[in-house]
Amino acid sequence: MTTFRPIAGILAATAILVAACQAGAPATTKPSAASTTAPASAGAPASQAAQGSGGMTNVSLQLQWAPQAQFAGYFAADKEGYYTAEGLHVTMVPGGPDVVPQTVGSDPAGPEFTISWVPKVLEVRGKGQSDLVDIAQIFQRAGTRSVSWASGKGPSPTGTENITSPEQFKGKNVGAWGFGNEYEVTAGALKYNLKEGTDYTKVVQPFDMSLLLNRQVDVAEAMIYNEYAQVLEATNPTTNALYQPSDLNVIDYNQVGTAMLRTLCSRVMRG
Repeated sequence: MTTFRPIAGILAATAILVAACQAGAPATTKPSAASTTAPASAGAPASQAAQGSGGMTNVSLQLQWAPQAQFAGYFAADKEGYYTAEGLHVTMVPGGPDVVPQTVGSDPAGPEFTISWVPKVLEVRGKGQSDLVDIAQIFQRAGTRSVSWASGKGPSPTGTENITSPEQFKGKNVGAWGFGNEYEVTAGALKYNLKEGTDYTKVVQPFDMSLLLNRQVDVAEAMIYNEYAQVLEATNPTTNALYQPSDLNVIDYNQVGTAMLRTLCSRVMRG
């Protein structure tokens, strides 16, 4: 399970914005909240570290997804007034299925800071499409999992179940996301010499667990703090009760050996 320590998250989130921005604005003596969350439809504002009212420096942070538990440290730092104490007015911009953080964060007119995963940033940097840099690593362990039905809990599309390792992906329909979110899953398969399209079928799944719940994939990608919980909040039509952890197999990519760092906070280097 992903380890998350609220105090460490607060201090790390504060250090990210202070060390990377160095706005030079005087700190207040009494912290008070000064952040806002922009509406999801607003997109990433071109804040350009503008000087705001009262000597505050305006900066924006692009979230990788809609506001949820993985961003708790940033919101806690906001509510505790740490950003204000450093002279920063932080606008947190929600992400979503149509937002690609590494692309938004690479736009010179975009936010000063963005949250993304290391492999996605490395990909765009390798292609010369970005000058994003890693300035802080928030999570200690990756939160990516793959989930399948346990033995006796109902066959998946290929008539099999009880997948407990990427080694068993051969011949299976493997659910995974796109936009660079799938690399831990595909790397896990490659560890056992299984190639996408040749040895298994990668099914691009929506950012929910509907394909697994409807038995349309044999195994589905999930985050421990989001999609895994979605399965446990769903009702088993056979028992009319909620699904239980015993109904599922969970592949932990930290144990597989292909876990990748997150949540990465990066910034655009402007000049």
